[in-house]
Amino acid sequence: MTIDYDLVIVGASAAGRSMAQQAVQRGLRVALVDGWPEVDRLQHMAQCSHNALVQAARLAQQQAQQGWAIAPLPTLRDVQTWGQQLPSSTLASLAEMGVDVVSGPAEFRRRPVAMVAGGRILRSRAYGIATGTDDAVPQIPGIDAVPYTTVRSLWNQPLPSTPIHWLIVGHRPQTLELAQALNSLGQSVTLITAPRLLPAEDPQIAALIAAQLEAEGIQIVLGHPEQVDGHAQACRLQVNGQIYKGDRLLVDTQQPQVRSLNLEAVGVQWTQNGIITDAHLRTTHPQMYAIGDGLGGYALPSIAEAEADLVLHNLCHPGKRTVPYHQIPITIQTSPAITRIGLTEPQARQRYGDDLWVGVNPFPSDADRPLGPTTSLVKVILKPDGQIIGVHGLGNGADVAALAIALQHHHRFQHLALAPSTALGAIAQAWQQHRRERSLWSRLQPTWLALNRAWQRP
Repeated sequence: MTIDYDLVIVGASAAGRSMAQQAVQRGLRVALVDGWPEVDRLQHMAQCSHNALVQAARLAQQQAQQGWAIAPLPTLRDVQTWGQQLPSSTLASLAEMGVDVVSGPAEFRRRPVAMVAGGRILRSRAYGIATGTDDAVPQIPGIDAVPYTTVRSLWNQPLPSTPIHWLIVGHRPQTLELAQALNSLGQSVTLITAPRLLPAEDPQIAALIAAQLEAEGIQIVLGHPEQVDGHAQACRLQVNGQIYKGDRLLVDTQQPQVRSLNLEAVGVQWTQNGIITDAHLRTTHPQMYAIGDGLGGYALPSIAEAEADLVLHNLCHPGKRTVPYHQIPITIQTSPAITRIGLTEPQARQRYGDDLWVGVNPFPSDADRPLGPTTSLVKVILKPDGQIIGVHGLGNGADVAALAIALQHHHRFQHLALAPSTALGAIAQAWQQHRRERSLWSRLQPTWLALNRAWQRP
């Protein structure tokens, strides 16, 4: 059997395009299958509209905080128009680099294993699944009889010209960004999430951003929806036995976009939560890998690029690596922004025990001055020898990136040159004081001083 490619990538998502570009740069023969061009176009438009909404919300917050207005605030229809006018992502640049771009319906064939797409049979040493996610039907009793909006369909339908009350159900960071942005543009928002706000983030950071959102007027409800009823202009949602009313229901529930790939025929297993892979991102078929938010994690470029780099390294080199997720910087575009790298405090204590040092320093941030009682802060988690295992920030002033390289290369916190006037510098001073107090000399010093005084008596 003739092998046509080193790698066939299924899905022209952002993760798939990144993987194709990296693979060509490594000298691999690559094909990229764009099996859902219309779906990819809608996803691109939704992402562009989401980014435009977040930027418009930041402008609104700055005007409210500073008390000035340059222009009338944009409406939801303005944001929708901007997203529709942005150019669609193109695959022409990848084709110019040498990627064989194949368009058309795609599915896997079992024997011999191959990808059938665009009327062609594509045989490869390995296959990468990077199809991203699609909207899933929410598991809420009564949802079949109630019109609802999703994160993607929001920008492909008529939007209200006046403020309304949104009931938003979801737990992803994008859901939180959307809720805050809608609220900043004059909409009323109730956010239903479980088990807590941003469960993958540090609890202290999550609690502060929750307080910030509530100070801005967003109602946060922790729990799973139990029942929903209503019509196009009004809906009621029951959570924890209590009824919440709104004008429109928006549900953010995602699943891997793989239903048409015939994965069952080649033995690739997946669930509603994501494609099943091992630590090397290999699926339950030895030739097939998966990357991107179809795995069930955050839909962030930094994560997708790291996953693509790992798969390509394992294809091109002997030995197998795993994805160092704890070394990938994460940014959530709330206001103030959440940034982190490494483990959260509960994760660190579970892995290393309680012999850790945690430094927290609140600091002012003019760009992200909260409207409520919360404050920006930076949090550093260290092992007893000073190795950095987690850095978390809330606000633009929390420059987590300053410690990202140190964490990735296992540098000790005490070896870094940090300005004392900064938040990190203040934490470094507290760490040095902690080290002095725990040193052997600090315990022997009182005895030595007493002996020295006694020796010097006349």
